[in-house]
Amino acid sequence: MAARNRAYALYRSNRNFQPVLVSAVPNQAFVIGQAIDALDLTQFVTGDNLSFELAQTSAALPASLVLNGSVLEGTPDAISGPFAIVIDVANSFGALTLEFDLEIVATPPPTHVFDLVAALPAEIDFARSGTALYHDDAGVMQIAAANQPRFDHDPVSLAPRGLFLEASAQNKLLQGSAMDNAVWTKGSVSVTADAANAPDGTLTADLVDPGGGTTQCRQSVIVAENTTYTLSYYAHEAASGGNGFASMRAYDIPNGAEIVKDSAVAITAAWSRVALTFTTPPGCTSIWANTVYKSYGNYYVWGGQLEEGAEASSVILTTTVDVTRAADAPSINVDLGSKDVRITFDDDSEIILAAEPVTIGWWPTGLTRSHIKKMELFDAGVLV
Repeated sequence: MAARNRAYALYRSNRNFQPVLVSAVPNQAFVIGQAIDALDLTQFVTGDNLSFELAQTSAALPASLVLNGSVLEGTPDAISGPFAIVIDVANSFGALTLEFDLEIVATPPPTHVFDLVAALPAEIDFARSGTALYHDDAGVMQIAAANQPRFDHDPVSLAPRGLFLEASAQNKLLQGSAMDNAVWTKGSVSVTADAANAPDGTLTADLVDPGGGTTQCRQSVIVAENTTYTLSYYAHEAASGGNGFASMRAYDIPNGAEIVKDSAVAITAAWSRVALTFTTPPGCTSIWANTVYKSYGNYYVWGGQLEEGAEASSVILTTTVDVTRAADAPSINVDLGSKDVRITFDDDSEIILAAEPVTIGWWPTGLTRSHIKKMELFDAGVLV
């Protein structure tokens, strides 16, 4: 018997009975008026005969909650927090602390939070059949390869704008960044090719030097009648001979009439995008698209683009033929069930979609902006 007792004592002395952390306690958000589904802290720590007490360094628990042994329970009765909770866990062999934030909220927390500022979470797939442009965190325009998502930035403030998503678009202008090319008809204007670094960092921006009076740098383009188009390009004022303006124009060739004449746009010594939106009248099947129309001084140009729609999309580079940028196509790759969805855009505005069927292949439709910073999923009925 004595030998057996000594063996057991040796066995106990070689075991680790002190508290051992299994995993960190996740931050807790409890909903006002809903009883807590007893949070048992023993799931986060192991050890014999453990005691659990609120530490002196801890914030006080909300009055409606209690720590009953190892279990946090109660029914929250007021929105409050967050509180930095610290629990002392101890026995005769040792001690440790558990730390987590606790908050009482008006609505249940999301079941999934997808941060879309810098990378795609594992639950989201992405496809695009060709390349597309975006601004990196230094404000330089970059080319994203096929099937590579774009995480865009403001080119001036460098603030992250989130996941950049666009529909398909076609640039109908040829040689959009080579306005010295013969496809551009010129009159009383000289164009110097590759005279400055473009927004993408390449030496491909052209310098236009308009002569006096009406000057022309234009391209004839086939269009559809009764259709809205946007003509755009990047411009900045030349150090010599600039006067702070660039010019644009859209002319109806079949009807021999101006659609928009001499649209003067203010520019500075930094690159900015200028745009002209117009609708073709009945019978208009071709136009002159002007990137220079009147003498407003010297300026640099790059990235000429004409596309359907009421705003300019990301630059689509062209040479001898028009080019179509494929649509961005993200999708959920897991079945998450019926969810209320809250989407936060780059300007921090939000939209809420009710009871969306978040199944494999799903992505929200009807988005009001092209940049998404965050998408949160809640159980259906929580937000709406």
